[in-house]
Amino acid sequence: MQNSEGLKQQDTPVGRLNSISAVRKEMVRVYRGTVSGKIEAERATKLIWILCQVRDSIELEAVEPAIERLEKLLTEGRSR
Repeated sequence: MQNSEGLKQQDTPVGRLNSISAVRKEMVRVYRGTVSGKIEAERATKLIWILCQVRDSIELEAVEPAIERLEKLLTEGRSR
């Protein structure tokens, strides 16, 4: 079933995916939709793959500052 914008019902926008928790909740929504038959397994696979990419980028964004601090400490330690 499509809405007025041509989107399938399961494609309707979700909340902001700006945290690991939010991405996890969306993954659970996709899983439940698949189990209940509202989302086809092939479609769910694609959605979960995309959500994994979003999750990975959030994780990397959180880790990058720590890596930069460690690199700076290593560089400072070598110059002493």
